[in-house]
Amino acid sequence: MTDNMKLILNSCNELLIAPKGKSMRPYLREKRDKVVVSPANTNLNIYDIVLYKSNDIYILHRIIGESENNYLICGDNNYVTETIPKDDIIGVVIEIIRYDRFHITTASKSFDIWVKVWYDWKFKKVWNKINRILQKTKRFFEPGEQFRISYGSALGRA
Repeated sequence: MTDNMKLILNSCNELLIAPKGKSMRPYLREKRDKVVVSPANTNLNIYDIVLYKSNDIYILHRIIGESENNYLICGDNNYVTETIPKDDIIGVVIEIIRYDRFHITTASKSFDIWVKVWYDWKFKKVWNKINRILQKTKRFFEPGEQFRISYGSALGRA
């Protein structure tokens, strides 16, 4: 069954998408960035950001590995990977538009530098560890939590 998004993308050749969610942070941010997606060709590379559909949800994630029939895919802010059949890839990001002013093509030097810092220098692992610690800390200080502190009884003085 052919996906509607694939038909639309193939008919207009490029599609402007405003990403939602946090899985591609810090590189792509909701309400800040937009991406230009073109139809996926057979020449996808490691670290390309691709559009695919999983459980009726369209997802933008990065290719981090490849086998004969599948891609290993992961969000920049995720540590869990997915194996996606190559035929399930709908499109590939060719340009990032930041703040509606700055245009970054995926063939640009700044894109290459980001990929090198994030993946080759293992900065992603550091980011994910810090992020997990912050999430645990955030849960500890959830708003609305009521703490009752009784100083007298804690010191043995009722």
